[in-house]
Amino acid sequence: MTKGFGRFLRQNTIALLALFVALGGTTYAASTALLPRNSVGTAQLKNGAVTKKKINKKTIKALKGNRGRTGPKGATGPQGIQGIQGIQGIQGIQGIQGIQGPPGPFPDPLQSGKTVRGMWDNTWTAAAAGSIHEDAISFVFSLSAVPTAHFIAGAAFTPECPGPTTAPTAAPGHLCVYEESQGNTTSKAVCNSTTCAAVTKYGAQVTAAAVAGGSAWSRGTWAVTAP
Repeated sequence: MTKGFGRFLRQNTIALLALFVALGGTTYAASTALLPRNSVGTAQLKNGAVTKKKINKKTIKALKGNRGRTGPKGATGPQGIQGIQGIQGIQGIQGIQGIQGPPGPFPDPLQSGKTVRGMWDNTWTAAAAGSIHEDAISFVFSLSAVPTAHFIAGAAFTPECPGPTTAPTAAPGHLCVYEESQGNTTSKAVCNSTTCAAVTKYGAQVTAAAVAGGSAWSRGTWAVTAP
């Protein structure tokens, strides 16, 4: 049977070839007739058949619409619950101590025109009339010259000692001792350690004598201004 089939092929080769050509042309013609150019539409495509890779990039860009306008800002929402306090950070390293500055000038003698102030109090129990008591005044800073001393009783102010007793003042080169209150005293004076004729560059003494035996006092404020 095999020999017979081979003989058949040799005898009918041209005829079979012609048959194959004819069938191929018919298939091509049929496909051309069934699907002409530009004839495929949405009806011929099933849903989801076309993927993004099959679409031209220019076509994809053309499909994008314009950006929409921003709408009005909405109302602020309620404040949220406060969170847990964070852990305290580590304390920083202490900085290096700065260089000590030069010592300031010590006002000795006291600069001209500068005023120092203080209080004084002569209070004692006199044994008899004429008993004398004194209270020391220290300027703390020395003066360049001995000031002129004044005892101001009450409000008998002068150009050198313009008062007031609650905020004592003195003209340059003057010591003003203001008496605010007194009782059972007389013969008040401003003295140095030896005489009431003068004071020193460092301070003075305020003296008073008792009118009679018993409680006696004389007290007030003072001011001295460097010459």
